[in-house]
Amino acid sequence: MTTFFERHMAFTIVGGILAVGLGLLVVVGTLIAPGASGVRPATCVTRSDAESCIRFPSVAGTNLNGEPMTLPEDFAGTQRFVVISFDEEQQTRAQTWLPLARELAAAHDGFRYYNLPTLPDMAPGLRTVISAGLALLVDDPDLRAISVVLYLADLDAFLDALEIESREAIVVLLLDADNEVLWRASGAYDDAQGDDLRRMSRGNFSAEPR
Repeated sequence: MTTFFERHMAFTIVGGILAVGLGLLVVVGTLIAPGASGVRPATCVTRSDAESCIRFPSVAGTNLNGEPMTLPEDFAGTQRFVVISFDEEQQTRAQTWLPLARELAAAHDGFRYYNLPTLPDMAPGLRTVISAGLALLVDDPDLRAISVVLYLADLDAFLDALEIESREAIVVLLLDADNEVLWRASGAYDDAQGDDLRRMSRGNFSAEPR
């Protein structure tokens, strides 16, 4: 018959094994966690009056394929459509812009689009869990490649650089080749905003030198 001492020893051993396993998970999660990033504001390059333009700041993130990216340096194309979300619910709504983004990319070789879940910095283990959860929601490798998660040490500096007043809604931006904001909107896709983006994109492609 199992004695109290034997049961106590068994529970102690199991508890020790679980504690070691949890510790290893924490260490591994820390080692593989996506990096956090600072924010470096950028000055205007195409306009003399710095207050007349907004330019995407320099940040670093990791896409959902696990590849580190530095933005805006790693943006491709001559027009960059950027969808910025600040929580899980917004990330779901951000996908409402995807059909129009694909339509414009098919119509213009220089049009590229990016999905930027943007969060404050947090513990490495939490960064690992959140990025893994987002990756599970996106099974398309191409969409994973352009979904870049940003964990920002100074989220307010990022918001200030882009003149984003609130994190309560998705922010969508159209950038030119110098990463200056050509057009902006907020919230999930709707037809009025979609038509406005089409006009702005088409007009700027027409104005590009050939």
